[in-house]
Amino acid sequence: MLEAINISKRFGGLVAVDRFTMQVPDNSIVGIIGPNGAGKTTIFNMLTGVYRPSEGEIRFNGRVISGFPPHQITRLGIARTFQNIRLFQGMNVLNNVRVACGFRQQYSFFDALVHLPKVWASERQIVADAEKYLDFVGLLPYKLKNPDSLPYGLQRKLEIARALMTNPSVLLLDEPAAGLNPSEVVELMNLIHKLRKMMNLSIVLIEHHMEMVMSICNYVWVINFGKTIAYGTPSEVQCNPEVLRAYMGEECNTEMEDKKISTKSSVYLPEKNPSMTFLEAKSLNVSYGKIHVLRDVSIHLDKNEIVSIIGANGAGKSTLINTLSGALPYRGTILFNGKSLPRRASKVAALGIIQVPEGRRVFPGLTVEENLIMGGFLTHNERELKASLNRVYGLFPRLHERRYQLAGTLSGGEQQMLAIGRALMSNPKVLLLDEPSLGLAPIMINEIFELILTVRSEGTTILLVEQNAHEAMRISDRTYVMQTGEIIAEGRGIDLLNDPVIRQAYLGIKENDFACIGENK
Repeated sequence: MLEAINISKRFGGLVAVDRFTMQVPDNSIVGIIGPNGAGKTTIFNMLTGVYRPSEGEIRFNGRVISGFPPHQITRLGIARTFQNIRLFQGMNVLNNVRVACGFRQQYSFFDALVHLPKVWASERQIVADAEKYLDFVGLLPYKLKNPDSLPYGLQRKLEIARALMTNPSVLLLDEPAAGLNPSEVVELMNLIHKLRKMMNLSIVLIEHHMEMVMSICNYVWVINFGKTIAYGTPSEVQCNPEVLRAYMGEECNTEMEDKKISTKSSVYLPEKNPSMTFLEAKSLNVSYGKIHVLRDVSIHLDKNEIVSIIGANGAGKSTLINTLSGALPYRGTILFNGKSLPRRASKVAALGIIQVPEGRRVFPGLTVEENLIMGGFLTHNERELKASLNRVYGLFPRLHERRYQLAGTLSGGEQQMLAIGRALMSNPKVLLLDEPSLGLAPIMINEIFELILTVRSEGTTILLVEQNAHEAMRISDRTYVMQTGEIIAEGRGIDLLNDPVIRQAYLGIKENDFACIGENK
């Protein structure tokens, strides 16, 4: 039915998608998964006409549709929802669905102007269809309400109802479970099954909720850095070593005698001692509007520890680190040295808790040294500033070599060094690192993680949010595992490496699925 054949998309010199091929059979559910920045949404944008493929072709029912505009592709029978909800807040629920069927109106502007009978007949049919789809997703009782008054899960369903109004044969769902609580995820899974069976739809979904993907999909494609690294049935994909490496940065060790976790470790993890606790969060709850992102999250850091937080995309890791840095409002308690942490980012930074944000966020128009000086805003005099600069240049000799070079001309790895160096200019007591390895080459990833160990050796406590689970656990004293806004496991990184809960958090692999990993190596 829908087929992508060697499609690529380039943005200047960046190859976002590289020769991607996929077939969507009739009446099937197909998943596309991959780490952050893998190119998943770019694929959707090509399939729906938002982007024209740089090469390759897209076929629908045997017809080449590459480069067709979005409205034409919609008329052919391909509809989509979006990663971020896009509803019309000025319209009620019913009209949000009605608006999707403009191309189905069987009358002209003149007909509407003079109120011909066929206008009313057409409008009655459109309203009837809209109510039918609202009833199908369980929203008919809310038809006269404003979408903004609906719970987040119902807003997701409203987007699906609006897409159904275009009468599609293929429905593309972009992260439909994002922000949903566990019971809403189950409802969504049931709805997707219902759509396939009762409406004979083929469904393609991008999703980070791995248990959902592995439970409902007939086939799964896995992409990383724009390239397909695996495809097949969910069980085949879960057991593919390349997929484990893409998500966790390592090859799975399957030598698990009796499937028990080894407790041998060279890292000593003492029992929690209140006198050692440096930074502690208790029962944190954070929401983005109606989306409940963190649910009763509790963590602690002791002095001079490296603690990592790992989990799949959308688990809430960056939200947690942004909350600790004072960037987000929250319910719960955060203590630093036994005292309540201020709720303003500037005051948190003044106490010595400094964040290195995801994506580096250096100032591209400033030189390396100017970026570093910007990080020394808490330094009180010229002598301290110079000492901080010398310390950073000692840790990162490459930055010293390029100190007069514009930051925007540095490589990704050098920019990450600069972002860490800029944070160190404030002589932090706690360094919050958000995805420091994101988008870096393997050799540079190793260098960054070794630098993190060096920073810790100088007395800095580090909280590391990282998708590369293997490397994060390798250098950490302790690790927390997050899934859908909750802490689901805690322990020494070296012990957690073979814990089935890690694979379940990333790929939805249950403990009794582990035998297949060794068989497929």
